[in-house]
Amino acid sequence: MSNTPQSPARAETRPEMVRRLRRPGTVDRRAPAIVAVLAALALLGLVISSASAAPDPHQPSLAAMAIAGTDLSHGAKVKRQGYGRQGGFDLYYQREFRRGASFHRARFLGFEADVGLATDAGKASNFVRGLQRAFKSKKLRAQLVRALAGSGRGVKVTFGRVSNVAVGNGAFIAPFSISIGGLIRFPFAIAAVRVDRADQMLIMLGVPGSKLSRADVTSLLQVAAAHMTAALTPTVVTLPTIRGTPQSGQTLTATSGVWTNAPSSYAFQWLRCDGSGANCQPIVGAVASTYVVTDTDIGSTIRVEVTATNSVASSVPAQSDATAVVIAAPPPPIAHAVTDLGVRTARKGG
Repeated sequence: MSNTPQSPARAETRPEMVRRLRRPGTVDRRAPAIVAVLAALALLGLVISSASAAPDPHQPSLAAMAIAGTDLSHGAKVKRQGYGRQGGFDLYYQREFRRGASFHRARFLGFEADVGLATDAGKASNFVRGLQRAFKSKKLRAQLVRALAGSGRGVKVTFGRVSNVAVGNGAFIAPFSISIGGLIRFPFAIAAVRVDRADQMLIMLGVPGSKLSRADVTSLLQVAAAHMTAALTPTVVTLPTIRGTPQSGQTLTATSGVWTNAPSSYAFQWLRCDGSGANCQPIVGAVASTYVVTDTDIGSTIRVEVTATNSVASSVPAQSDATAVVIAAPPPPIAHAVTDLGVRTARKGG
């Protein structure tokens, strides 16, 4: 993650710090507390500064996975977003919002959503588990206290209980708060969720005196997980096709089509439609990649419906184009009897 800690020219007095943190422009740059948290994580090797990078057209969209402005309050504005490079991930994406965003009862001075795509689910799981262990460790807590205390005197950090939540393939919430001179208190939370090989970390700094409730943060994780699941679910690129002659007694063969997100299996369902290819109904028992046309299909058209499945989810079914109208099989050839004129000639006498 890109972060550049800024060193003040001199130590601020407590009244100066309170006035600065209350000014509207304070977090128009990245919120100082968020910078401090990311700096502490970087010292532990969990978060590394990322340079800009281009999206990979052959990979799922991380922009679609990240919490969006439409997920937050009306008028939530993105401050910066883009792809970067992050150790341990094939792709990384960051989206930071300007102050003033909110979600249910939570109001934010700073909000950032970071999404990483790992090579496999195991590596993605290791990152989330490592992040969770770090927030339980005395080492990170000490680093965080030092990073936050560096911005002025009278800063106190109070850590809450790091807890698991049943979202995605694993998620946790790490709450804490920052108080300054006993006069002003900021709620803070780090939360992360994994869906297959994708991770999303949410960094939330609340307005003074407010609360970032477990219920609200859990709901945000659920929204994030839904975005991640949708982006990792197979999506059809090229529709299935049907090969063969639409004639009673003939065999039709379906191709699965081309899909994103590496499906591991396909399910087929053949459909009988009217002569224009509409009003389709499933053909009972026709669930293989091939289908033998029957007399019942004469006058109808045939489609095949394919559903792709990977380790995340099953796709929306994709239908092929309809065949031509099914015709009857040609009648069998007529067998002509061979006659022997000599045998059939009537003879008189003996």
